[in-house]
Amino acid sequence: MNEKVVEQFERQIDSLLREFDRQKGDNSKLRNKQSNLLDECDALKEKLKLSISTIKKTLKRLKAIEREHGYK
Repeated sequence: MNEKVVEQFERQIDSLLREFDRQKGDNSKLRNKQSNLLDECDALKEKLKLSISTIKKTLKRLKAIEREHGYK
């Protein structure tokens, strides 16, 4: 093979390796971000459940107060 052709292949291989490393790093960052977002989503779901429970309890207390005082 011609020396220039070999050098061209080497440059292409180097370029592909750099691109591979860049994409591998991007993939890792995206996986970490996805994991963090899933954790945050789980935490928000728990907060939502707690909020719904608190609201239901508050509504029950308000209805009990209404009955005690003859409202409605």
